[in-house]
Amino acid sequence: MTEAELIDQDGLFHNIVKASAIMQGRYALLPNGPLDLNAGNVLTGIELPKDKYPLVACLPPVSAVDSGNLSSGQWERLTMRLIFACKKGVSGDGQFKDRDPNTNTSLQRSANDWSDMKAVAFAFFHAFEGMERVLRGSARLDERSPLRISRFTNAQSDGISGVLVQFGMALATACLHTDINASDIAIPDSIQNPKFH
Repeated sequence: MTEAELIDQDGLFHNIVKASAIMQGRYALLPNGPLDLNAGNVLTGIELPKDKYPLVACLPPVSAVDSGNLSSGQWERLTMRLIFACKKGVSGDGQFKDRDPNTNTSLQRSANDWSDMKAVAFAFFHAFEGMERVLRGSARLDERSPLRISRFTNAQSDGISGVLVQFGMALATACLHTDINASDIAIPDSIQNPKFH
């Protein structure tokens, strides 16, 4: 499994989100980070769902590969960040949660939005863990890396609330082949025969 097959718009993460009755397939890969949510399709070309929220958004991963033996297959360790977001105090069908009839606003507290989105995140990870056997060891959650959950409220221009989950994954990498052959590289004479003063 490649990184793209995991996180791209038609990848495994999106397929998990499609299976969620709450998220209804609303998923986006944000190559430029969270500000892509503000810009949307027009400026960045990112395909955001028409009804954006609730939404799972994937931020670019950071990876580490041991350089000791790049010519053989090994595990690439990824630090992943997923945003599970909803409009503050608004349900997936656009209705106010805990509506105040006098002001026609939501009385929903931020902690409730956090709790709702954290529950969706846990369902996502439960589904992924259930698929690890099907993936045949090509991708797995890193058991040594805990889920780190940060909460946010009224963020971005859309006024979203939810959780940012940072977690570790491991992807099996194939042998890394290169178009560079070390024996074809010309080494400058000054390196081969250094002159010491």
